[in-house]
Amino acid sequence: MKQALLQIALVLPIALCVGCGGHYVLSAGDQLATTDDTLAIVARIQHNELRSVNVPVENQTISVRLYPRGTAKSDTQTSDEIPTRSREYGAISNDDGYISLQIPLDERPVYNKPGKYDLKLSLQSRFGDEQFAVVPVYVLSKTRPLIAVDLDALPANSFFDRGSEPAKALTQIAQHANLVYYATHAGATRQRIHAELMGGGYPDGAVLRWQPRGWQVTRTKQFNLDNVPTISRSRTLENNLDAVAKQFPKFQYAITSRYIAANAFAKAGLDAFVVGMPLSGDIINVSDWPTLAKDVLAKLGHTPSLPPQQIRGMDQTQPAPKSVAPVRMTDLDSNGKPAPAPLAPAPAPVVDPAKPTLSAPIRITDLKPETRK
Repeated sequence: MKQALLQIALVLPIALCVGCGGHYVLSAGDQLATTDDTLAIVARIQHNELRSVNVPVENQTISVRLYPRGTAKSDTQTSDEIPTRSREYGAISNDDGYISLQIPLDERPVYNKPGKYDLKLSLQSRFGDEQFAVVPVYVLSKTRPLIAVDLDALPANSFFDRGSEPAKALTQIAQHANLVYYATHAGATRQRIHAELMGGGYPDGAVLRWQPRGWQVTRTKQFNLDNVPTISRSRTLENNLDAVAKQFPKFQYAITSRYIAANAFAKAGLDAFVVGMPLSGDIINVSDWPTLAKDVLAKLGHTPSLPPQQIRGMDQTQPAPKSVAPVRMTDLDSNGKPAPAPLAPAPAPVVDPAKPTLSAPIRITDLKPETRK
């Protein structure tokens, strides 16, 4: 009894300071899949106890559906006869609040076609609480190269300038390869990262977690009490570079500016391009972003397409100047200006001998007296 009162005395001031929760938190990262495979989904359900404390929820059923891009949030129908969405699949969360299931991609709405789709996760608790989350699904072809981009390598000011060199370089590379961004805290800031990438003019791509390490709250039995909140370090999600490399055979290159990221890419068997920071080791150093685009496209067997004004120093959008014939010194007048060209003689008339020639009319007064008769 004393221990219970002591815990209440410790938790109550914290709850008054940080506020109370009471809602469910359903989270999932961006999903990657190939056209001739199934979509492997990993999601987590937690319950918010305090403002910043989320506790895993076990034995909770979560249903998932696939939708065409931009249609999941507006769908409130429960019928399975809607042809634009997939069938409903479900899974039950484990002790840590995670669910895992697979969805075939040879059915609606994907039909093994590359593209971007919506994944909607929904739950309804035994208390009647409802919660849903929508995350993007990137269905990519195995025959197209896939390149990893360390999000920390992109300059912070480039997210506010759509014409920055990093954005131009990655846009050129994205014309011949798919991009996947690795962020340190992508799980909590995925929507913000997508908004910043769009604002900076960067090509679209999945945002995955980069070396996830974090703390979580679990419920254990302590002090002869059940369901005591305990803080522990979560290692459930780890670096998935190896898994992505197995799923995509052409996942061969990565872009970063940090040694720790380059080392992780190299351990996964990727050729790491390091921009602007010469490093030693099994990496490829490039001086700037335009050089990066040129070298990466050369590895992919393509030539970077330059803007028109960068070709031979001429703006190709303007008409080329007309050529002028050279002027000889003998063609100049006494003032040094080009003399007018002499007039060409009139061509001689062409006489057809088969036709009579008409002569000019003759007046009677022009005749001699002896010829007037």
